Amino acid sequence: MIVIAVSIAWKINDLSDIQKNNSLVDEIYTNLHDELTTNLRLLKRSIEENTETITGLENTLNYVGKSTNELTQGAKDTILNVAVNEVNLQESSVKSILSTAKMELIESSKLKDLIATYLTKIEQFNNQDKKNKNIVENKIKPTL
Repeated sequence: MIVIAVSIAWKINDLSDIQKNNSLVDEIYTNLHDELTTNLRLLKRSIEENTETITGLENTLNYVGKSTNELTQGAKDTILNVAVNEVNLQESSVKSILSTAKMELIESSKLKDLIATYLTKIEQFNNQDKKNKNIVENKIKPTL
């Protein structure tokens, strides 16, 4: 009787652990979904802003070679206001998964690979974003 009671208690404890893990996995997926959705929205907005930035940079080319006297105040404002907007992609959920034991709760090896690769892609994007801003701020603007 005692053995049966201990076995039942053990099984209940195992089921409780499984339920806690499933709840944690659901939370991981929800956080990933929210983060990816936010990043997608940020990237779409960045594409729109970059289109405007390209137009602004192309407009500044019209002023190359002209003397300061030939430039109107509007032209000077166009030159000075050329800016590259920073995109701050979120990465906290991915970093949390990679830096804790949460990764072991995810069953899909393909998803694990994508999560690991995603953080690298975010870092590459952020590095390129910084390079673009540096080019505009430190090379194009001073030259113009």
